[in-house]
Amino acid sequence: MDAKAMSNLLTRGKVAEILGVAVQTLAKWACYGGNGLPFVRLGGLVRYRMEDVEAFITNNLRCAAQSIPGN
Repeated sequence: MDAKAMSNLLTRGKVAEILGVAVQTLAKWACYGGNGLPFVRLGGLVRYRMEDVEAFITNNLRCAAQSIPGN
């Protein structure tokens, strides 16, 4: 991985801020997997690529119901 790619990686704190979740939530996701958010492990550090965070958001979009019963 070159220096430019390294500088584009996001910290767990920044990703938590973007997603509106706790840093501990991201740590659990990384530990247990299954949530679909890829990460890069560099020694003891965990980093995320912005394009993976954006894809995670897109893949988790849910549409509101077209009609609400009773309205």
